[in-house]
Parts: sequence; C-alpha cells; structure tokens
Amino acid sequence: MADEQADYEAFIAQLRALPRPAMDLTTPEGAILCLEDAYRRRDIEAAVACKDFEVEAVLLLVKTQPDLANDPEIQAKTAEVLELGFRKEKTGNWPEMDGMESFFAGRRPGFQDLAIVIVTEYVLTPDGSIEENHLQVCKRGNEWKVLSAVEADSEDSRVQRHYGWEGDKALPETTGKGRDAIARHVEAFWGPSQFVLPEGEAEFVQVGVHIVPATPERPYHTLITSGMSDRAMMTPEGAEEYRFAELVISLPADWPLDAESLASEEYGWPLQQLLFLARMPHQFGTWLFGEHTVPNGETAEPFASNTEFGCVILATPVLCQEGGDELKLDDESTIHFLSVIPIYREEMEFALNNSSGDLLEKLGEADVSELLDVNRKNVCA
Repeated sequence: MADEQADYEAFIAQLRALPRPAMDLTTPEGAILCLEDAYRRRDIEAAVACKDFEVEAVLLLVKTQPDLANDPEIQAKTAEVLELGFRKEKTGNWPEMDGMESFFAGRRPGFQDLAIVIVTEYVLTPDGSIEENHLQVCKRGNEWKVLSAVEADSEDSRVQRHYGWEGDKALPETTGKGRDAIARHVEAFWGPSQFVLPEGEAEFVQVGVHIVPATPERPYHTLITSGMSDRAMMTPEGAEEYRFAELVISLPADWPLDAESLASEEYGWPLQQLLFLARMPHQFGTWLFGEHTVPNGETAEPFASNTEFGCVILATPVLCQEGGDELKLDDESTIHFLSVIPIYREEMEFALNNSSGDLLEKLGEADVSELLDVNRKNVCA
C-alpha cells in the first residue's frame, strides 16, 4: 500500500509539473479548457462556441452512412441534430466540474481528418481519483474546436478506428478523364516521362504514376501520380477550390526503379506511400493539401528498415518549372500538385506542438525539399 501511495503521489506531481496551456482557442488543450469552463459556468452558448458540429457530422456520416457523407444538405441537417442533442443533454445534466483539475499529457494525429488531433487528458477529481480521456479536437481557420471523445472499444480505447467508404470502392465514371492533360502538364513542367499503372485491381480511384527519369540537368527521378484527381476530395467549407490533387516525390538518381526493387520494402516504400496517399482521401472521406501531415499508422512507425522516416508532410513542389503546382482543367476544376516530403517522428511532433508552417520553415532552412534523402539531418532532433 505504501508503494502504491508513493506511485500515486509521484504521478500527481508529474501531472502538476506539466505546462498549463492558456484557456483560449489557439491550442487544442486551450479549447478543451474553454469547454470545461463553460460547463463549470453552465453557459450553454459558450459551450456550443467551443464545439464544431459540422466536423462531428461528417465523421458520423463517414462511419454510419458513407454514401451520404458528401451531401452538403445531409451534413447540415446532421450538424443541426447534433447541436440540438448537445444542448438538450448538457442543459438537462450539466457535467460536474467543481474541484476538477485538468492536465494534458500529449497529443497525436487524428487520422480520419488531417486537421484533427487526439489530446490525452487526465482529470483529477475531488475524491482523488484520476480519469483519463482521449478527446478529438479540430482546427478550423485559426481556432481549435472540441469534438467527441475517441470511442472506447473492447480492444483498446486509445485506438481510433478508420471507416472506409465501401459505397465508393467502385471506380468513378471520370476514371482517366484528366490523364492526357496531366501527361502534357508533367512533360511541360517536369520533363518527358514514362506512365505506368502499378496497381492491379484498383479501388476508389485508379492511380497511375509518371516516372520522369533523371538527366544530367536534373540528377534525380521524379514520380507524379495521375488518377487521384479522378474524384473530388471532401474539402471543408471554403476550400472547395482544392478538391482535386495529385502528388509528387523525387528520388536520387541511383534509386533503383526496376520492378523487383519497387516491389521490395527497401526501395518500394516511396511509391507505396504515393499510392496510399492518393487513395486515402477517397477511402476515409477527408482531403489533402499543403501543410497536412500524415503518419505511418497511429505511432508513425518507420516506412522501411532503411529509414527512420515515419510520416510525411505535404507542400508546394519546388523541383519543377514555375507554375507546375497547378493545372486548370476548366472553369470549375483545378488540380493542385502537392510535394510529399518524408519526415521524422520528432519533426511531426514539432508540427503538432507548433504548426506545420513552422516545420516547413525549418525544413526550408535546411534545404529539404521533395527530393528524398534517407540520410538527411533531423531538423528537430
């Protein structure tokens, strides 16, 4: 018993030594504190202002009715129902916050939407017990808003489940529609290429890859997807112009591109990441754009045994002719080309704790671009 009490007191001391975030909407933890303060004051309007029912609605629809998740009218009605339910639940039974102390032990990426993080919160109650919560918080504009807690399940309450869009597995009627235009764009801004379809039986979208071989003037290969833009991504309100994207990564000139090498873990992971990222928005009902980070699984495990990279950050390509980052198909459709930059776990954590823009600035100062260097320095080590 003495040892247990000592461990308990040591844990409480560790919690109280954690940084205390400001109670505002500039950080995920601050947004949670604002919501808890609204509960404490029993101010329903302040509590609603700390929530984002639109994002909650999309996540709920992706899970329960994926074929309707892209419908703006359904999204709006679902958000309205969620807000009404929240108001009724809280005003009828306010959470008891008096005497509660909140501590924040970390955050990790929320994979269903790239603007979501999952915050680990410990709450010390007046009777001395400790509650552990895992809360989803999303960033809209310059503010963070609180979503629902991560659902517990019989396996592990810390794991956020990913729900595929089963109804959209079939390839769209627009498959290959922009392929010729993309091919012309690639040649104009990167150079002549070989087009390959590395996937067998495709789902969601059929993604091909343009391989622009290294030349004496451009001593690196470049891989550019074609097919990700066959479907529009589910962008948030106000970002509709960014619904279409393709991805770019460059590889050293001595990187083997034969079929056997690309089928191996050691040399195939950059291509596999391109294919995964190109399908991901359509599978999980999200979107990709500059400054988004995507981890390799929940814990950002290394992509392969020959690298410590376990995450990517997206940016504007720099290894192309000016203007290569955009291809206007018509008055309503512009394809945005995004560079894929592999990063270390510490760099991902820096982006989460500060901002992706801050990380890209540090990477730029170190001359890091979409050209892969598996031995490059970790700028956040």
